[in-house]
Amino acid sequence: MNQKPFVAFGIVLMAAYMTRAAESQPSAPKRIKGTAAKTGSNTPPRVSDEEHGAFSNEGKADGNDEPIHVSPEDLERFNDWKYGLFIHWGPWSQTGKGSDTIDALESENGYELYKTFNPGKYDPKQWAGVAKQAGFRFAVLTTRHMDAFCMWDTKQSPYRITSPDCPYSKNPNPDIVGEYVKAFRNEGLGVGLYFLHQTPKNPIANDPYHPADWNEYAAFEKELVQELLSGYGRIDILRFDNNIPDSKIDALVPVLKMARRLQPHMLINNRGAGRGNQWADYLTTAERKGGAEPNQPWQVEPKMVGGGGYFYQGEESESMGSSGILRTLLSVAGKGGVCLLNVAPRPDGSIREQEVEALLEAGKWLKSMGEAVYGTRANPWGWDKKPDWGFVTRKGNKVFLILDTAVKRKMVTVEGVAKRDIRSITLLKDGSPVSFREGADGVEVEAPEGIWGDVYPVIVVTFNENPFIPQGPESLSR
Repeated sequence: MNQKPFVAFGIVLMAAYMTRAAESQPSAPKRIKGTAAKTGSNTPPRVSDEEHGAFSNEGKADGNDEPIHVSPEDLERFNDWKYGLFIHWGPWSQTGKGSDTIDALESENGYELYKTFNPGKYDPKQWAGVAKQAGFRFAVLTTRHMDAFCMWDTKQSPYRITSPDCPYSKNPNPDIVGEYVKAFRNEGLGVGLYFLHQTPKNPIANDPYHPADWNEYAAFEKELVQELLSGYGRIDILRFDNNIPDSKIDALVPVLKMARRLQPHMLINNRGAGRGNQWADYLTTAERKGGAEPNQPWQVEPKMVGGGGYFYQGEESESMGSSGILRTLLSVAGKGGVCLLNVAPRPDGSIREQEVEALLEAGKWLKSMGEAVYGTRANPWGWDKKPDWGFVTRKGNKVFLILDTAVKRKMVTVEGVAKRDIRSITLLKDGSPVSFREGADGVEVEAPEGIWGDVYPVIVVTFNENPFIPQGPESLSR
């Protein structure tokens, strides 16, 4: 089938303490500052603005609320990563009810799940080692979700991992966030933090751990975010959650300005990022299908385990195998997006063995075939055009034809190009040449018989033109 080309290659710009309210009390108590437990050397050292390479003020000019964005180089780096690890984990993991909402689970349990949260098998070094071998380039950890529980040693709320009421506070290094950042940074991986805005309507009506007044909450959030962005060195991604109405969003602009000042290279996503999310550097979205190509980098967040929510769903829950992981990643990469694959650790901090095995198996493919994923951009014949025989990505003058072993197409036609346009066609695995010839509709590429033992074998078409941009009226579709 002939299809019109769609040529668009990524335009890259892109509390303090609060006492628990009695059940009869209608509103949450005020925060009382300065009552957080001391943790001594377990608290990561603060990093100065100078060490962060921070801006000299919270904006382009004093009093200027114009949105500020990261540099094109920072956006390119994120787009090049392509593959990240999303970690949903917290006291609510103990319920094993990943299909339920976190706020409902915490409300049912009186916001006391943290009093039994003691993840003795939490080993961030092991997590980071698996992530590295699995081919991930960055990770994002939930630091504060719908329950408002803080997975770091905050000084703004008693509802935190270092609370004396949380058994894990007795651990020699109880700051979950701090240990995660160190471990993943030591493996050379990008570090991201997930942080959920509470909404102006305060949907967690029974939660006494953050202010009910919206403006007071915004000031409270600023203090929390400041701790995260000034206490752990460089942070690459701040993944906010919850969309905020424009009528209320202005209260969070100081949070965004501060975040830019403290971490000028850090990307912010499109959840509560100013009016119309104008401060967003990238889009957090469902799988992109059809329509116009996004004018910002975009990310999808598939779950390794099906069903409802993103956190632990019990030992019997089914998870993706390595082939499913690769298919998901290649589908996103072929459209030019970034894939942030969610993995949900057990309550004790370990990751299920079958999930680790699948991740590592996918990592073996990426180790040998990763050139077809990392640093690539969308199918040059159209970001939403997927041939029925597999996937297509592009990097410079190279186009990667990623073949689906379930289809086993013996002949692939690169339509709308001539043989004279091509410098070489080889297998990515070993560089061996692949036969091709001029055909009626373009260049016909013959898939070698011996490649089907591999999962998603890759053929590299190297064009004379760099970067390669299709000029003909046809599309790569057969």
